[in-house]
Amino acid sequence: MLLQETPEQQSFRKEVREYFANLMTDDVRDALRGAHETSPVRRELFKKMGSDGMLGIGWPTEYGGQGRPPTDQFIFYDESVRANAPMPFVTLNTVGPTLMEMGSAEQRNSFSQNTFRRNHIRYRVQRSKRRN
Repeated sequence: MLLQETPEQQSFRKEVREYFANLMTDDVRDALRGAHETSPVRRELFKKMGSDGMLGIGWPTEYGGQGRPPTDQFIFYDESVRANAPMPFVTLNTVGPTLMEMGSAEQRNSFSQNTFRRNHIRYRVQRSKRRN
């Protein structure tokens, strides 16, 4: 199947590509080499993307997203991979959507419109200790 992007999607791809070109400087790339998942450089990148309104672009506006269609979300992810930019995929694709759909009113409220702008894009996966 041949999928062709609309002129609007092509324009959005160009915008996102330029964004990542400016974000992923040589200094940032050097700092990311060997950096662990919770390293300060990764957290700062997530904060920057969040404050720039670039995380959760396909999320509904009431949860801090841009309300863009899934194709734009794909373009964003595609360009993030192209730029080799770290991305909090677990939060964006699993934690957030689960809270939006299944969370209590309090949980949804805490993950509301200001989540990205306030740089609260964090997650923690806890593993229970195995007991014998």
